[in-house]
Amino acid sequence: MNGSPKQIAWAEKIRTKTILLMRRELADRLPREGIEAVVALAARQADARWWIDNQSLLASGTIQDHMLMKAAGLVDKAGVLTAAGVAWATQNDIPAS
Repeated sequence: MNGSPKQIAWAEKIRTKTILLMRRELADRLPREGIEAVVALAARQADARWWIDNQSLLASGTIQDHMLMKAAGLVDKAGVLTAAGVAWATQNDIPAS
């Protein structure tokens, strides 16, 4: 992880809590492989500051849902809906904008 030793220690605690929360919350939403894909995305985030700056969003599930959408191929790296994401939104009557 990148950052100062103090940031890294703090961020690792946040990341560990977040991954545990994600596993628990996604257990009845995804098969194990899907959960592991989302966890792998989270584990790849190596910037301590990102974990610290986003800890409130992580606790609320906002970023977890975004990671889930990335793992499912519904959004790209920039967070923009892919063609599959647009198709999914359309199928579920969700505005794709």
